[in-house]
Amino acid sequence: MTEKTEKKEPKRPAMQFESRASAATLPAPPKGAYFEYPHIEYPQFKVRVHPADADGRIKRQYTVRIKHQGIGKDGRVGPQEDRSVLGLAVAVEKGEVELPFVDALTEYLNRHKKLKALKASPAAMQEAKTNAKRMTVGDAWARHETETRTQRTKTTDKETSVYRTYLAHLSDAYLDELEYKFWSAFVAQVGKGKLLHADGKQTTALAGKRAEATVIGVINFAAKLYTFAHRLEGLGGRPSGWNPAGEARRTQTGTPNKRTGHIPLVKLAEAWRAADVLCASWARDQFYLYVLTGLRHSLLATLQFSEVDQKYKVLRISPHKPGTKRRGVKTPADAPDLIIPICDDALKIIAARRPFAPDKNGPVWYATTAPGGKPAAKGVPKIPVNSDPRSNWAHIQERVLDGVAFMRHDLRRTFARLGSAAGADLTGLSLLLMHSPKTLGTTLRVPDVTIDYTGTAEARGHMRAATKSIEKYMRGLLDGSVIPPLAEDLPDFLEAALSEDEDE
Repeated sequence: MTEKTEKKEPKRPAMQFESRASAATLPAPPKGAYFEYPHIEYPQFKVRVHPADADGRIKRQYTVRIKHQGIGKDGRVGPQEDRSVLGLAVAVEKGEVELPFVDALTEYLNRHKKLKALKASPAAMQEAKTNAKRMTVGDAWARHETETRTQRTKTTDKETSVYRTYLAHLSDAYLDELEYKFWSAFVAQVGKGKLLHADGKQTTALAGKRAEATVIGVINFAAKLYTFAHRLEGLGGRPSGWNPAGEARRTQTGTPNKRTGHIPLVKLAEAWRAADVLCASWARDQFYLYVLTGLRHSLLATLQFSEVDQKYKVLRISPHKPGTKRRGVKTPADAPDLIIPICDDALKIIAARRPFAPDKNGPVWYATTAPGGKPAAKGVPKIPVNSDPRSNWAHIQERVLDGVAFMRHDLRRTFARLGSAAGADLTGLSLLLMHSPKTLGTTLRVPDVTIDYTGTAEARGHMRAATKSIEKYMRGLLDGSVIPPLAEDLPDFLEAALSEDEDE
């Protein structure tokens, strides 16, 4: 009889760090929980190293672990431990901000000094006890990583940006002192392009006015900070549910504008021909592919030749790629590629670009010049790409659409209307639009639609039928054999789903 072996967690290597450079080389755990490595001189100052994500990126943060005698969140004196995250040790993505090593070490030393002084002074301890149940905006923000551990990385990154841009200047203000009057005024000022300070009087100018959707996102996150504080009883005895930021959201903001635009089918053939004449070849090809595939911008703009299977006439896309609506903890790391049928006309456009590509398996939208205007060098690790065709498309807007602007997501709506007008299989159309399994199950009233189903031959059959219908209809528009309808209403479930998944 085989003896059952106990599964062991990976053991952290016995390593230390002494600088930013050494922190950047500390090994990551293979999976599961993070590792924390101590500083060579101050062992309570640490670098937390997380497992690599699906794209191989490793998150490294400066943290502290200071055990001390202090005030707990219940207001009582007892053993405590400061386990705060100070900031990023190494930036791995564009837009991330590193905390300089010297600043992180200084912050640790200041905390350590402050806690020693607190222990030595009964008066200071009493004052700390009085304020123990009151959290500042910064205190609540410090809980963000812990409180949102299971949410999507994209959401976390967006909230981080919101805090740094709109709320960080309030970090020292106590949440229980920022009443409804403050937050209602704050909302009004953000809309005008200004940040209101905690005194309710001073303002700091932003780059410009903010759209209502942005204002709503900011005040929603402020309300979320109150939720964190309530969980820790950090609002100085305020009643459960008290959330002045949330109240300001309900009473002082409107409804964000949702785009409902598309290119009218009666003008689509003319717009198609205009793209051929007025746009750069790559911008023209992107226009055609948006119309013929309905792919989200985040997928089409990063499309690789290696993802295009010309033989079987499909796209093979990792479910972990941004834009698939399949990413997250429920999608296994080894989940199979999504298989999306693609029409012949779209395949010909992609095939025509491949012979001149610097990497035959690389980006479909490779650029022939680098950002500075110099010819793209052969063999460079990162190939420059053309990802934003909107300045090219402005010519179509002016010459064909009477100056009415359209966005990349509007071409998804155009694709959906093409499918609807062509009488395409609606199940296949929704699958081609890559709506989430939850959306598919709800809108199509098929409760067993799952990620596994979307990879079946039955699902591919629905999608293949839809691609053929759309291709045939588009050809008919171009040769004049098809007269587009005047009314272009989409089924309610498609309209609702398209309104929820914009990714401009």
